[in-house]
Amino acid sequence: MKLKKTTLTSCVLGSALLALAIPGIGHAMPSYPPVTQSRLDNAASSPGWLMFNRDYAGDDYAPYSAINTSNVASLKPVWTSPKVNIPHGFENVPIINGDYMFVTTPLDHLMAFDAKTGKLLWKYTYKLAGDATKTICCDVNNRGVAVYDDMVYMATIDNHVVAFDAKTGKVAWNSALYKPGVGYSIDEAPLIVDGKVVVGVGGGEYGARGFIAALDAKTGKLDWKLHTIPSRRRLQTRWRQPVDDRHLRSLDQNPVLGRRQPRPVARLDPPRP
Repeated sequence: MKLKKTTLTSCVLGSALLALAIPGIGHAMPSYPPVTQSRLDNAASSPGWLMFNRDYAGDDYAPYSAINTSNVASLKPVWTSPKVNIPHGFENVPIINGDYMFVTTPLDHLMAFDAKTGKLLWKYTYKLAGDATKTICCDVNNRGVAVYDDMVYMATIDNHVVAFDAKTGKVAWNSALYKPGVGYSIDEAPLIVDGKVVVGVGGGEYGARGFIAALDAKTGKLDWKLHTIPSRRRLQTRWRQPVDDRHLRSLDQNPVLGRRQPRPVARLDPPRP
């Protein structure tokens, strides 16, 4: 797997920063403030936005007071990014640490901006495996990054987690969690917990056996992996009978789960371990 720098041009990123929210435009960029576990623990009170849901509580609530009912009508755009020529839906949450803003795009590209001026500091285009999009449900989105120490972490739809130097965009490590094109994918933003990069896979629509994994933030080495559903072998042991598609199809008629639950539309090869 190789990553290469390239120029991203053209589809405007969804949000423009506003004058009242970013004082001091035009000043030189300061050094990158390291992200500690203590800062993440107190992310709810951060002046930036350090994780996808703002804090571990997942409230997505920003207690800012600079913009209020008396001045909201006077907000004006300060900068707009160049267009990004990717004809897919953008669903990322920009992560802001100090004056650095990290933005992901569909197909797993990553850009770092000066949050005050809009200057593009660095960019990376991730080279997906050729068959990575063969079994992807619901577009090729990437929902954002995680930040820790002086690093930025991004998961990819071909099941890799990649670590970058936050200041330069240089790749520090690239770890594969599963092969691409067989039902598994990752489009979520990673979560940092006590020096671990935590991610979960998608792919239930394709019969993937979901799991959550934690990697060492410094090295990318897999620390632990937890499957979120039992293996076919364990189901057979507990149910004392063979497991076949009738059990999966029965989910459609489950009154609790709902009458229109998706069924796997493709088989893993080999089947779930």
